[in-house]
Amino acid sequence: MLVLPLGVLLLAGCAFAGGSSASPSSSAPEDPTAPAREDIERQLTGRDDVAEAEVLYRDDVTVPGSVAVDVTLAPGGDREVVAEEIVRLVWTSPIEPVNTITIEIGDPQDPPGLSRIVSLSDDAQREAIESQYGPRPE
Repeated sequence: MLVLPLGVLLLAGCAFAGGSSASPSSSAPEDPTAPAREDIERQLTGRDDVAEAEVLYRDDVTVPGSVAVDVTLAPGGDREVVAEEIVRLVWTSPIEPVNTITIEIGDPQDPPGLSRIVSLSDDAQREAIESQYGPRPE
């Protein structure tokens, strides 16, 4: 007979703990990379050759220090020029850590566009970028 009341209490406790109202301490932490990502997006979309831009950042066990930049070119845009600008903007940004930069550039006038992964773990790639744009910000 004690099992039923104990079970009811346990269920009531679970319902209370998993209620729909979240306390401020249980909400997701603010993304510290958001201002830098928004700045990169703003700089890219401010160019005449870029129609749209989205910058995403992920830093977890499965995808450590990855910046993904997805751009749609405006008519007449040069994908190689925009790709270089993406590398420069990410490299000189305060986003940290950055191990890879994934670049996807869609060109509605000349599909399929450009897809590139820049690995900053590769010493040759890192040194080439550092010699062109200087050291990463501290």
